[in-house]
Order: sequence, then C-alpha cells, then structure tokens
Amino acid sequence: MNPLEIERWQHQNLHLIAADLLVMVRAGPVVAMWSIRQICSDLHGWFPLDLSCILHASRRVSSLKLIRRLLLLGCGAFFLLILFLVITGFMLPAKWSVRVEKPSAHSVVDLFPLISNFQSWDQWVGWDDKSLGVRDVIIEGEAATTGHSYRWTSENSRGKLTITRAEPDTGIWYEGAIESEEINASGSITLEPIESGGTLIVWKDEGDLPPGTGLLAYLMNEAMSAKFAEDLHRLHDIEIDSEGRESKPPPGDQ
Repeated sequence: MNPLEIERWQHQNLHLIAADLLVMVRAGPVVAMWSIRQICSDLHGWFPLDLSCILHASRRVSSLKLIRRLLLLGCGAFFLLILFLVITGFMLPAKWSVRVEKPSAHSVVDLFPLISNFQSWDQWVGWDDKSLGVRDVIIEGEAATTGHSYRWTSENSRGKLTITRAEPDTGIWYEGAIESEEINASGSITLEPIESGGTLIVWKDEGDLPPGTGLLAYLMNEAMSAKFAEDLHRLHDIEIDSEGRESKPPPGDQ
C-alpha cells in the first residue's frame, strides 16, 4: 500500500468514526453502547495493532507494580524490625548479672586451690577456639592473693581478671575488664560447706555495657549462665588425689 492509498484509507475510517459518534448522540444510551463498541472496532481497523500485545504489556506493568509494592513492604518491615531492636536495647538495662550454683562432693580445702590459682583454670574453665579464636594467656602475681591476674587475648575476645580478695575458707572475689581496657565487671566464686558433706559452689558475675545495649546484655545473661554451669560441672568432676593438693581434669576434658 503506497502513501496515497494509506491516506485515503485513514480518511475513510475517520468518516466512519464521525458517523458512529453522530448515531450515539441521536440514539441515546442503549445505542450509545453499541456505537462505542463500533468506534473501537473502527479504531482497530485504522491502527491495525495486535491487542494481545497491549494486554501482555498491561500485565507486565501490573507485575512490576506488585514487585515494587512487595519491595517497599519488605523494606518497611526491615526498618520497623531495626527500630524495634534499637528501642528494646534502650529500654532494657545495659547490665548483666549472673548467678550459678553447683553442689560438689569435694571439700572447701580441695576446691580452693583450683579457683584461686589461675594456672589451674585451664583444667575446668572451657574455651571455644572455633568461635573465639586461639587465645594467648598471661598470668601474673602470686596465686590466692590480691593482684593475682589472668589476661587473655584472641581473635574475637580479650579481657583481664584480677583477684581483689581471697579467703581460703570462703572463696575469691575479682574485678574484670571484659572486651575493654577499663574495669567494667566484678564477680566472686564462693565455697559453702554442706552439712551432709561436700561443698556448694556459687559463681556470681555482673557488669555494665554501653547505653543502648540492653538486648545484648540480656543475651549475655543467658549465654554466661550456660557457660558458668558447664564450667562448674567440669570443676565438680575433677579428680583430686588423696593429698588434696594436686588435681587432674576428668577423662575427655584434657
């Protein structure tokens, strides 16, 4: 079809559309509906488009709008979660406080050297090399005296414990700098004789975290309670010789 024929064909279709509009105006609403359908038919003849392509494009636009709404919803939910965690962190106290008890068949005399000498802690205090990294330990001062200290550093942890008070019949008290150069923790390991025999071991520890870390402090409470319980169970299982001065870890913990 040459340009002249195309122009003549379009002109003819314009006449058809104009005629349909005139019928719609004169006939009223019933015939108007038929006229609108006829106009659409004439336009389709004037612009020979594939309506399935238009429908496909419309569906694609709808899909893109749905994806955009889902992305906005996901971002909004993520933002609300972060906001909730931040608010919770400020509402909860940024302080941990742990108390764990464990009865032991050993006497106070047998247990005191194990808790008051940091050289003996490796026998019953656990350490996870996989999550915390291999540690370097420096022990200073005389065991069971004020100033006796235990410093550790690893890839993911660092800290220092220093004995502030030691009583052979009662236990030890210490202060700590946990993940910090400043003192931010304190604790004690006390030994209470049981009338029926043995000793009740009580390990307490508490400390402060920066403001806004209340949720972290809550999680630390749970983790430290479980950790102290495991350590005291290991201390309970240590075999002590007849002299009551030497000890060795239970089988499997060496």
